[in-house]
Amino acid sequence: MPNIDPDIKNGQPVRERVLAFLDIETTGLELNHEIIEIGVVRVSQKDWEIVEEFEMKVKPRHMEDADPFALEITGYTDEAWKDAITLPNALNILEQKCKGDILIGQNFSFDWARLEKAFTEAGHPLPAFYYHRMDLKSMLFYKYYDEDKIKTFSLSEISAYLGLDRGISHNALSDAKATYRVFKKIMEEN
Repeated sequence: MPNIDPDIKNGQPVRERVLAFLDIETTGLELNHEIIEIGVVRVSQKDWEIVEEFEMKVKPRHMEDADPFALEITGYTDEAWKDAITLPNALNILEQKCKGDILIGQNFSFDWARLEKAFTEAGHPLPAFYYHRMDLKSMLFYKYYDEDKIKTFSLSEISAYLGLDRGISHNALSDAKATYRVFKKIMEEN
């Protein structure tokens, strides 16, 4: 049996896969808090241009467990979330749109832990994304380690340092766009 490189599964090399810059917002910082918003910017590696962007507001089921501060900074209101969809529906849409994509996020271990938990609870323990994920914050820490002006490596701080538009903080699509802009800038610097 031939040895098949896992980076070329289904005939698609890693450099040809779409990059999906993803961000979520939650009802708090704990793992038991719920995902209430998902934002994605899908980008071609050929020219770093946006292929698609989308966002989904997700209907929380346990508002009694929500952290009021988290709801405030995400702008959660019943009115703003009146057309929100269920988490299983949002996960299905995310998986279908981003099948085979490489997921990238800022401080992505936070987002991925919650997504992985949600997919497992929804009966999809192995979603159809590419098996490698990337954390922009780790890349930034490595690239700008010796830069004394950078203290926290937050998306706001890095965006300001690079002279990029930060957008609206704690809005999933806006954060995904800011993550994409920072990633594109540092890739173009190389």
